[in-house]
Amino acid sequence: TPWGGSAHGGDLWPASGKRAAGGPRFNVELSPNGYEWFYLDALSDDRKYAIVVIAMLGNVFSPAYAQARARSKLVDPLAFCTMNVALYELEPGGKKRTHWALTERDRNQVKRAATRLDIGPSHMSWEDGALVVHIAELTAPFRSPLRGTVRVTPSAWSDESVSIDGSGEHVWRPHAPKARVSAHFSSPGISFEGEGYLDSN
Repeated sequence: TPWGGSAHGGDLWPASGKRAAGGPRFNVELSPNGYEWFYLDALSDDRKYAIVVIAMLGNVFSPAYAQARARSKLVDPLAFCTMNVALYELEPGGKKRTHWALTERDRNQVKRAATRLDIGPSHMSWEDGALVVHIAELTAPFRSPLRGTVRVTPSAWSDESVSIDGSGEHVWRPHAPKARVSAHFSSPGISFEGEGYLDSN
């Protein structure tokens, strides 16, 4: 329970809402000034591409959210959300080209259900044992289209929930330490398969 009083759910999930078996739940109740993120990364089998996607409810990188929290203890985290995407084209010698997007969106541009999360024009959902992410963003600073689909299929699924700050306010859920990932982007024209990882905080 985020405030004083008795807990009303189990060790892993609050009683409110529904959760998809074997998948993340996107409609967990969030505490004021809190956050939740869903994080995935992957490296292509040929080591030519890599991707990181972080769906953030309560954008922990947001100066606006930090300023709002400094003024009040009752800030709605859903007023500061983003689908952060970094798609890397790796080159010999460690050089890389990055397609990066992080557009902050307010509560009116966020929709949540147990198995689906929409942030602006992008969304992620749990479908047939996999996390499917549809990306429709504009890159920074040049605002070129970043459009594609990433499918993360866990080799196994974990609902383990680990407190990592000693007080239970920061909880880590290593859902899929190992997964197969396929990515297909129409803009830029990049497709690959590789190994990946999925967690939530």
